[in-house]
Amino acid sequence: MMNAKKWMTLILFCLLVGLLAAPMGTGMAANSVLKPVSFTNITGNSQGNVGSLSRKDQSGTANNPSRFMSFNTPQVNYRGYRVYQLPTGVDEASIGSFQIKVNFKGPAYSTQRWHWLLYDWTYQKWVQVGNNKNATANVWSLLTFNRANVQRFISPEGQIRLRLNSSNATGNAKIDSESITLFFNQPPTLPPGSSVRFAVIGDYGLSWTPEADVAAKVKSWNPDFIITTGDNNYPDGAASTIDKNIGQYYHEFIYPYKGSYGAGATYNRFFPTLGNHDWHATGAKPYLDYFTLPGNERYYDFASGPVHFFALDSDPEEPDGNTSTSAQGAWLKNAMAAATEPWKIVYFHHAPYSSGAVHGSSKGMQWPFNTWGADAVMAGHEHIYERIMVGGIPYIVNGAGGGPLYDFDTPVAGSAVRYNADYGAMLVEATSTSITYQFITRTGKVIDTYTDTTP
Repeated sequence: MMNAKKWMTLILFCLLVGLLAAPMGTGMAANSVLKPVSFTNITGNSQGNVGSLSRKDQSGTANNPSRFMSFNTPQVNYRGYRVYQLPTGVDEASIGSFQIKVNFKGPAYSTQRWHWLLYDWTYQKWVQVGNNKNATANVWSLLTFNRANVQRFISPEGQIRLRLNSSNATGNAKIDSESITLFFNQPPTLPPGSSVRFAVIGDYGLSWTPEADVAAKVKSWNPDFIITTGDNNYPDGAASTIDKNIGQYYHEFIYPYKGSYGAGATYNRFFPTLGNHDWHATGAKPYLDYFTLPGNERYYDFASGPVHFFALDSDPEEPDGNTSTSAQGAWLKNAMAAATEPWKIVYFHHAPYSSGAVHGSSKGMQWPFNTWGADAVMAGHEHIYERIMVGGIPYIVNGAGGGPLYDFDTPVAGSAVRYNADYGAMLVEATSTSITYQFITRTGKVIDTYTDTTP
């Protein structure tokens, strides 16, 4: 018989194996790789089994027919497609892009062109995504094709069709492996019982030492993701400054990252809101071009673990309005009513309540957030930190992320904490039973800590 020590060792080993084998949360991982499940030849023919496309095991000039499929052109151009199927439970709206990888061997591009196309279920047509131009003739070559805005390539039943066409009937193609990797534009879905740790920055987008210091502090926390309270790109939201002001410091949280400061994330971990300086550019186009976000990208929601987030556009330029009775307001009310997570956080730029001397309170944003179910409201606009208790919930002004700091005026009713002596950001940690908000300066000084618990 085993003694107690051996039993404990065995139990701990089994628990560790279970944790390593378990999927991340109840949803998808950071990305998910799909393999073809079937194929259809339209013209021409093929040899081999679709199952052989699930593994890359050919290189150089290797020629093992049991390990690849051949797509043949006997006196006719080849046309055919492979079918991919989304796993059950994947939220199609959360998919930001596809990455198609093909291990290909065939004639030179100058001799015979092979094209890959995705089927557009919305417009009922095939759309080209790549070709064999970068392949070495008759040598196994790994080709990679990327495609964003992919929802129209997914059928109502979750099917994706990837087609292969030849430009003539002079040669054949061999494919050793083919896959579609799904990249998600929001954090992986976590069960409501999980904990989550995220950072909040505001009024930060000005490339200088204070922003760099705050960014370094935020990254030292290793947050799951970052949300912002606006003014991401000073002074005028221009395309010429956006990467310098944002990507330089936070590129590793952004997906897809299109800038020049290094590698981006494998799924999006950066969820900004529009500020008035972002709207200085016509239509806020540089911001909307730079980020890939849920919904219409100006206002949206997402959930992670026990927290549901609602990002609003509080600017007067918002096409759907910025009042509680606007189309945006109706969307928020309905979305909050449908959310089931223990914590609901609303965040945007213009602070409903503020003791700041420059802008003060934005009365137009004093929506009935508490009545609609919010547990906290976060904003910026004033370059300060302040926590104000209104209707039993915290209204937090977090605008000290990098822009020049502002002064205070007479404290508004409910103002509990005010700070403008240095730059900083917020670290928030939530479980299903409690949520703790902290404002921490760039030097690591904790200015405010507030904890709320579920009833």
